[in-house]
Amino acid sequence: MSSIIKSWKEGDELSIEEIRIDDRLIHGQVCGFWIPYFSITRILIVDEEIGNDPIRKTALKIGCPPEVGLSILDSKTAADKLKRKLDKKDQVLILSRSPQPLLSLYDHGYVFHRVTIGNLSQKENSIRICKTVYADPSDVHAFNQLAERGVQLSSRMIPSESGQDVTELIKKISEDQSK
Repeated sequence: MSSIIKSWKEGDELSIEEIRIDDRLIHGQVCGFWIPYFSITRILIVDEEIGNDPIRKTALKIGCPPEVGLSILDSKTAADKLKRKLDKKDQVLILSRSPQPLLSLYDHGYVFHRVTIGNLSQKENSIRICKTVYADPSDVHAFNQLAERGVQLSSRMIPSESGQDVTELIKKISEDQSK
């Protein structure tokens, strides 16, 4: 782990406040709304690539408020740390750029029941799920796998908005794609 990332030491306790997919990761809505709403003290980014990219890690650290710790872990390492069920000291916001790392996190044994989807930008072969969420076939597959595991999927940009449950919509899209 890079020295620019505040370490997540053995014995640190945490409380998972929110699990959020947003391809922008740390940005204005996260810093201006989500962090204060949940009194977040640590952001955990679950990503298979960013941890090996010092430039992106530095950019994320610069974007992270100084009073908030930042950990960037691959899904296996994150699941290992989260499965220890330490739940008091840090108020944690888990962020991911896409649903795939969260599916991997779940499959590595860290079970959760709700994911909020913020923004997934339009990309090649993507379809619109709702206002700010576009998903390509691999995203739809991962979302559907999460839904099959009982994870509720909702779209919400800021905490004061009422979320739109998109679980059934994603299941229907997945069924339509498999026809």
